[in-house]
Amino acid sequence: EIKLVIIDPLGSYLGKMKKNAEEEIRWVLTELKEMAERAKVSIISIDHFNKKTEQSSLQQLSGAGALAAVPRAVWGFLKDPEDPEKLTRLMLNLKLNVVSEANKMGLKYRSEGVEFSIGNVLSILPKINWLGVSDSDADEVMKREADPDKSKVGKCAAWLRERLEANKGQEFCSIIYQEAEKKGWNSKLVQRALGKAEAAYDKIGSRGLYKLIQMREPGDDVEEV
Repeated sequence: EIKLVIIDPLGSYLGKMKKNAEEEIRWVLTELKEMAERAKVSIISIDHFNKKTEQSSLQQLSGAGALAAVPRAVWGFLKDPEDPEKLTRLMLNLKLNVVSEANKMGLKYRSEGVEFSIGNVLSILPKINWLGVSDSDADEVMKREADPDKSKVGKCAAWLRERLEANKGQEFCSIIYQEAEKKGWNSKLVQRALGKAEAAYDKIGSRGLYKLIQMREPGDDVEEV
């Protein structure tokens, strides 16, 4: 008895219908939804994100807005930016109307090949290893993927702030650049981190200087990056 239907991708089954035609796509999805309710089956439609990184993750679904509006659940599968091996993936909810906000957690997983013998033929089949829950935000993950330096900016800003505080709130740019290079950060990245570090550029004579706009007092809250 059939309980699950997977459409991969939806655009391959639309015939002459255009995927970005809002009214037509909404009609197709509504028909699929009603059919699923009558047949008591679940339908999964697999699709891709577009390249418009300035939009939210839900708006980046390629095609008509109905692709996100009609389904009750929309999941995004993304690379984990915190994994240096780039093997971990995130399953994050973009829309989930069937559970409460408190239960809208994502998941982490990795896939690997497992040897499997069928008769005398040795095959390698994929296996999913679930690594637990993830509280990552899909919008933030996608922005970081679109701009790999974005995660570096936060780390660089925290380092710069700490360094300036340790040097009475200021230090020559040339020294900061030399130390940043040891961490793999160039001068442009340091300059991008200035605002987040609450620092500014100044000069003493002919030498450039970075200094904190305001020193924190002991006990002040420090924003985690």
